[in-house]
Amino acid sequence: MVDWKVRNLDEGEINNFLEWRNLVARRRKNLKYIKWEYFKGPWGAAKTSIADYNGKIIGQYSTQNYEAFYFGEKIMASLSFDTATHPDFRRQGIFRALGTHHFNEQGKQNIYFSTGFPNENFWPGGKKFNWHGLCTVPLFENNNVSNLKIEKATKFELQKINKFDNDFLRFSDNFKDDIPIYLNRTMEYLKWRFVEKPSLEDPKYDYNYSKYKILDKTGEMVSYIVTKIFHTNNQRILHLVDFLIPKEQLLYQIIVNLLIKESRAQKINIISLFIDKYHPFREFLNKNDFKFVDTNRVFIVRTNNDVLDKRIIYDEKNHYITMADSDVI
Repeated sequence: MVDWKVRNLDEGEINNFLEWRNLVARRRKNLKYIKWEYFKGPWGAAKTSIADYNGKIIGQYSTQNYEAFYFGEKIMASLSFDTATHPDFRRQGIFRALGTHHFNEQGKQNIYFSTGFPNENFWPGGKKFNWHGLCTVPLFENNNVSNLKIEKATKFELQKINKFDNDFLRFSDNFKDDIPIYLNRTMEYLKWRFVEKPSLEDPKYDYNYSKYKILDKTGEMVSYIVTKIFHTNNQRILHLVDFLIPKEQLLYQIIVNLLIKESRAQKINIISLFIDKYHPFREFLNKNDFKFVDTNRVFIVRTNNDVLDKRIIYDEKNHYITMADSDVI
C-alpha cells in the first residue's frame, strides 16, 4: 500500500492536471479546453478532489457547480462529471476516500444536491456515497427521419442565432412555476456552454452547436433550442441538446419541423434527445414515431446536507433534464 493523500486541486497545477486527464480520459484535451471546462464555469471553477502520491495525481473526483431552481427558489447544486483512478493504484480505497472527502466539502459549501449520469462501471461504486438512481437516462430517438412530415406551424417565428442576447437574461425564470427542479439556464451559462467551448483535438468530438430562439407574433421569445451533430459507430446523429419550451402543440411542431430540415440538409436519418416521461413534449414525439432507447446510463441524485426533503429530491417526476444537463462536454 503506497502512502497517498487526498486534497483539493489548485489551478496553479493545471499543466500537471492536463497530463493526468489525457492519461485517463478517452478524449484528448488541450490547455485552453481544460481551463474552460474546469476553471471558467459561470458559477465558478469546478470542484476537484485529487489523490496525491508524491506530487503525482493518481485519482480524481470532480463536480461542476450550478444554480438550480428548486420549486421556484434558487439554490446551488452540482453535476458529477469526471472521476478516475490511475490504473496502477486501483483497489487501494482511493475512490472511496475521494468521494467521502468531496461530498463532505460540497455539504459545507451549501451545495444542496448533486446529479450525475454514470455508466455501468461507475454506478455500483457510486451507491457507496448515497447516490440514488432515479431512472434510466431517458433517451428518445427517431431512426427513420425520412418518414417524418413537415406540418404547417405559422403561429411562431424561428430565428437562428449566434449569441445569447438580452432576451435570455431572465428567460429561464419563466419556467419556475411549471418545472419543480431544473438548472437555471442563465445567459452566462448558455454562452459558456454553447458559445465559448473551445475545440477538442479529435474532430469527432468537436461539436458545432446550432442555436435558435422562437418568437411569438408580438416578437417575444417563448422558447429556444440547441442542436449538434454527433458522430458514433460510423453514424451521424442529430441531437436536440437543450431546450426550454412551454406547453404548446404548434411550438412542438415548429421544433420537429426544424429537426427534419436539419437532418435532411445534413443527410442524417437519426434524431435523438433526452426527454423525461412527464414532459408534454414527449407525447407529441410519440405521435411522430420517436421511441425510448435503453442505454447503460442512469440518472442519479444525492443530497449533500439535511435541508432538502429526500422524498422530493429522489422523485423522478420532479426533475427536468436535457442532454446539456448530462455533461459539460
